[in-house]
Amino acid sequence: MPINNDQWQKLKPFLPGGENAPGVTGRDNRLFVNAIFWIVLNEAKWSQLPSGFGQWQTAYMRFRRWNQAGIWRQMADHVDADPALQRMLDAIAAFGDDYAWRLSRRTLIRKNKVAHGSGLPRQPLPPAPDAAKERGKAQNLDTNWIWLLTHK
Repeated sequence: MPINNDQWQKLKPFLPGGENAPGVTGRDNRLFVNAIFWIVLNEAKWSQLPSGFGQWQTAYMRFRRWNQAGIWRQMADHVDADPALQRMLDAIAAFGDDYAWRLSRRTLIRKNKVAHGSGLPRQPLPPAPDAAKERGKAQNLDTNWIWLLTHK
């Protein structure tokens, strides 16, 4: 379900990389947001993204960057005028939170494999996220996994 013009105008202020922003600007933010809606709503793998949305690797990396920056959660928390758009943004934010949790879990598993061979103590794996409790936690996971790696 592509976003309509009214929904797009509500999202635009929250998106990075506008015309006046410094640095590199994404080619088509609207197409990218529609690609993420497609991935989440169809529960598809990234490699199944239709070519009309661009390369799936590019969409995946951009999604990761936006997720680490907390953009999806920020949009879900602040755009509430349109119920359909809010449902889509909540689904993307939950997908992003789950992605961040899986990333931290993979990192700990990798770290524990290294620790096993070196005789270092192993770290417990994080519990699965509860969507209601974990709201907003994705913004801090990029620093939490560093803390988990260095904390003794």
